[in-house]
Amino acid sequence: MPTAFTVLVSSMGGFSAPVRLQVDNQASLPSSISAVFTPSTVTPPADGSGYAILVVSTTPSTPVKEYKLTISGTGGGVTDSATVTLEVTTKSTFAVSASPFSQVIGLGYSKQFTITVTSLGQFSSDVSLVLDQVPYGVKYSFNPPTVTPPSGSSAYATLTVSVAADASPNVYALIIKASASGGLAASDRVHYSFVVVDVPKATGFQIKVPSTTQTIAIGQSVSLKVEVASIGGFSSGVDLDLVRAPSGLVPSFDPPTVTPKPDSPATSTLRLTATTDATAGDYEVDVRGRSQGMTVTSTIRVTIQSVTTQLSLRLALTNIRIGDAIPVSGEISPSVSGASISLIYTRPDGTEFPRTIAASSAGAFSDQYIPDKVGVWKVSAEYNGDSAHKGSKSSLLEFQVTEKTFLELIQQNALWVVIGIIAVAALGGGIYMTTRRRGGERRGPPPAAAPTLWQVPAPPAPPPAVAEAPTPPAPPRARVERKEAPPLILPRKKCFNCNEVISGQAKFCDKCRAPQPEKIEKKYEAPPLIIPRVHCVNCGEVISAQAKFCDKCRSPQPV
Repeated sequence: MPTAFTVLVSSMGGFSAPVRLQVDNQASLPSSISAVFTPSTVTPPADGSGYAILVVSTTPSTPVKEYKLTISGTGGGVTDSATVTLEVTTKSTFAVSASPFSQVIGLGYSKQFTITVTSLGQFSSDVSLVLDQVPYGVKYSFNPPTVTPPSGSSAYATLTVSVAADASPNVYALIIKASASGGLAASDRVHYSFVVVDVPKATGFQIKVPSTTQTIAIGQSVSLKVEVASIGGFSSGVDLDLVRAPSGLVPSFDPPTVTPKPDSPATSTLRLTATTDATAGDYEVDVRGRSQGMTVTSTIRVTIQSVTTQLSLRLALTNIRIGDAIPVSGEISPSVSGASISLIYTRPDGTEFPRTIAASSAGAFSDQYIPDKVGVWKVSAEYNGDSAHKGSKSSLLEFQVTEKTFLELIQQNALWVVIGIIAVAALGGGIYMTTRRRGGERRGPPPAAAPTLWQVPAPPAPPPAVAEAPTPPAPPRARVERKEAPPLILPRKKCFNCNEVISGQAKFCDKCRAPQPEKIEKKYEAPPLIIPRVHCVNCGEVISAQAKFCDKCRSPQPV
């Protein structure tokens, strides 16, 4: 269980330097005994006193015995020490303590302390409370004057201390004597504690903060209560501010002016904000109060820390074909707008290829990279940090890059394949017509007869022709009708990124290479490409309606 000692640091000969407190023989004590000073450094006023509380804690494993603790204070080139005794016991007895351990009481005023009587072991008897050796001008009362702590528990009383108007200003240690009615050995029937009462010489005020150390992360805030207490009947307004604050540490007091009363302190909430302009480090700042020409300060040690960041990384696909883009996305948390994120792609042969992208205002980032090799790739994200943020790395992700299949190549370029077929068909028809014209028609006059070396007699003239009836014209041929076939319908869509019209089955845009969603939204629909088709008049093969010859049997098609 814990117990506490009040450590009084008094100034002599005008001494007013900070005094650092420590337990010199801490290393020789059992590890189950801990000793903590609050605060660890005390600055007494010139020819005055300052205070600290030493809280000593034990555990059930602490050996039962008495321990001597040597307390030393060092400051201004001077060192002094004092010794206290800590008794660890298992016998039934009791302990007495007071809270707070010290208070400032002006002339003609009073304040209260809480007295705790704690049972140790099976103790459960009446304990009477008195003050021993009360100085002149100080009066007191306990309510109630006798308490009975239950076995293994505590009982409480209130000590009221009043300082007369004609009392001598000084620092008084008031000894509390707690006496058990019986059931204990004579040496265990009386236990002592004490409280410190500071009776000031003049009126004024003092500033107290609950903790003299604060830790703030950049971009965050902490709030603490500042207490302004009256000394010697002081009751004027006190203006509060913060001095020696580093750049980027912004203070605000609510309210900025407080007025303490002689019998009750006034409080203000101090909010300290470390902006992104702050620099990480340890600083000492002063809470300052000013009133009627008086200035009082209280020092706080502030530690400003860089913000710890985290990077997350995701892959939309883990297996892609060569020539396709790998979609990568992630976030930096907390968000750092415009943060420079390095995406490091590792090829199958181990070489790395970094790409730098900027995070959005929400901390999100994305990239699309087209791998140039087949195999297992890796990718990770890194952030080097800045003056306000610590750097971080993401986990390493893997994805597989494989060759495209023939079917995928056809599907990806379906539109161009159809256009190529039509162009080949048209070209083939033109060649056939040209060849037929040259082989079946004779254009122009017949070639002239070749000259000979002798004259051949002319053949006898034929007998006169007998007039014959004119030959009737041949009947017209029946027109061959082309039988229509179902048209070839190729679905199409618009790229969600550049609005280019592409094949409906395309996974990536042919123009900007952006990955396409599986489901097509209404606004990205495009009219399909419809290619009319007919059956060949000779073999029945389905061919383009514009084809002049069948792709299969090469038969000419009627127009």
